[in-house]
Amino acid sequence: DKILASYASGKRRLLLLDYDGTLVPFHDDYRKAAPSKSLLKRLETLGKDPANDVVIISGRDADNLNKWFGHLPLHLVAEHGAATKFAGSDTWHQDMPDKSWKEILLPVLEKYAAMTPGAKVESKEHSLVWHYRSSSPYYAQKHLVIIQHALKPFLKSYGLQALKGNKVLEIKRRGIDKGKAARTWLDRSYDFVLGVGDDTTDEKLFEAMNGNSYSIKIGRSITAARYRVHSHTDILRLLDKL
Repeated sequence: DKILASYASGKRRLLLLDYDGTLVPFHDDYRKAAPSKSLLKRLETLGKDPANDVVIISGRDADNLNKWFGHLPLHLVAEHGAATKFAGSDTWHQDMPDKSWKEILLPVLEKYAAMTPGAKVESKEHSLVWHYRSSSPYYAQKHLVIIQHALKPFLKSYGLQALKGNKVLEIKRRGIDKGKAARTWLDRSYDFVLGVGDDTTDEKLFEAMNGNSYSIKIGRSITAARYRVHSHTDILRLLDKL
């Protein structure tokens, strides 16, 4: 009720929304977790409101986000902040550092994916991801430890970080995170700010939000968010009410 009242009275509003695990449930195959028509309609309705800035701030790559949401009045942030596209624009603003490290580390991830039934490697423009949602916990955890140990010297040499998320290990450049990406909007003046996420990567976003904002964590684990809900369906109900 407090959130709805604050939203209703706000003349300038900001919604910062994660995607996987927040707007859609996790899928065994990350490539199949496309948005439903009902979700697209919700987002379109919110985005068309001239009082709203709606930002999908995700770990997904730019191609995925553009395919799913590029036709809607939404701001898109890909790969946790490595690329940004503003509503109404066709241009992605991208961070363009040296990415030669991907060629070195990709074979390592592929090797252990082949040894871990169900594991997959995703190569994004600015990062590499080892997915193990469909793998047996025993082999996934065993090889995850080995991968983290093997990558350690490379991470330091290339200024990278290995971020463990929800059944994923993502390798990306240090200094890229959702909190910094969200600053593009958080440094502006809004009457209402809502930030929602479910994973480790969303903690940077929650930390960047001030005490008057509404930050919501989906699921368990320690969080910097002010509020917590059980699942993504709670967030969809909230968006319906907004």
